Amino acid sequence: MRTTFLTVCGLSAVSLFAVLPIYGGIDGVAGNDGRTLTGEAIQSAVDAAAAVGGGVVSLERGKTYHSGTIHLKSGVTLEIPEGTVIVGGENPDDYDDIDDPRIDVTPERSKKVFISCLFATNVTIRGGGVIDGRGLCFYDVKSNNGAGQFVKPPHPRPRMVQFVGCRNVRFEGVTFKDSPGWTCWIRNCEDVEIERVKVFGDQRMPNNDGLHIDGCRRVHIRDCDLKTGDDCIVMRAIRGPGGKSLCEDMTVEDCRLDSTCQCVRLGCPTDGTIRRGVFRRLVMRGANGIFCNHPARWMHPGESGGFGMEDILFEDCDIAVRHYPILYQADPGVMLGSLGNTVFRNISIKAHDAIRLLGTGDSPVCNVTFENVTGTLRDSVPLRMESVRGITFKDFSVTGGLGKKHPMAVGGKCTW
Repeated sequence: MRTTFLTVCGLSAVSLFAVLPIYGGIDGVAGNDGRTLTGEAIQSAVDAAAAVGGGVVSLERGKTYHSGTIHLKSGVTLEIPEGTVIVGGENPDDYDDIDDPRIDVTPERSKKVFISCLFATNVTIRGGGVIDGRGLCFYDVKSNNGAGQFVKPPHPRPRMVQFVGCRNVRFEGVTFKDSPGWTCWIRNCEDVEIERVKVFGDQRMPNNDGLHIDGCRRVHIRDCDLKTGDDCIVMRAIRGPGGKSLCEDMTVEDCRLDSTCQCVRLGCPTDGTIRRGVFRRLVMRGANGIFCNHPARWMHPGESGGFGMEDILFEDCDIAVRHYPILYQADPGVMLGSLGNTVFRNISIKAHDAIRLLGTGDSPVCNVTFENVTGTLRDSVPLRMESVRGITFKDFSVTGGLGKKHPMAVGGKCTW
């Protein structure tokens, strides 16, 4: 079998193309059974490209590559052509623990990662191919947690993609399939472009969030399709030991979202601040639409909250879900910096349960505007509000269910 390297000289850079077949010996890795991990060959090509200042590692079209952890590096583009698949290993030992003290957070108590990139610049994953995390291999598929999903296993489940502290990141055209954990965790990165990406996670798997954007700046997500068993798109600012975190200037446009949890999640109670988030022309299906809820059970002992949000806009969105279309809520005792500061404009709603703005004396919901919001709800009370301030309605036309009909109670004596 062959490993072909083609060096192409450009005006300002040298590009390295590595065509890697699936079968036979590649850099000492045997794999003609279709199952043996061949990721060492991909990693060797990534290392070679990075060593000459960057380039494209292009996999062979129509082939399947079985791989453990791949570490991407500055200046490298991983190109997965249409018809090509990178398949992950089926047990935790196939993946490296990404144990960098600068990350300082361990979601789901797992450090395992399939595609890792730390503190790099100018990194791209592109092409019409598929990265398959084989998520079902990590679950007892006969189990049921009572909510129609599998029970979380005791062993660690890898995240599919984890980029931390990177700049100039681009994902284009690729499909991420069945991540065992969060699909893409993009943490403390800047200038991120995600376009025409598909995220398909078996909806019976919990915690397979689609695009988890955490503490980033200048993120643009465009024309993507996501179907997951947990949140499709998340805007968060997870705080580490330093105590502060900020996620800002994130735009999500023209995406189709389907979740058995929430289509869009904004923050968690102990996060830092999210601000200047724009969500435009989204189609939301599944269980719930837009969630910004802050339950006390998510906080560790000694924590009180702290999350804040500013300048959030949802515009031209179609929400048709089984439960809550919009829910902003804080539990009693949770102390948030701010909850609200959102404009909902040109929103069409069809759902079972009411829109909910449920603040507390500790954390009221403030400064929410509904402008040209229309729809129908089965709940007899279409909008439920508690502890709110500065709620504005401009052309709000939402119809609730009429409730049950009851026969008139007749009997007894008139008392007047």
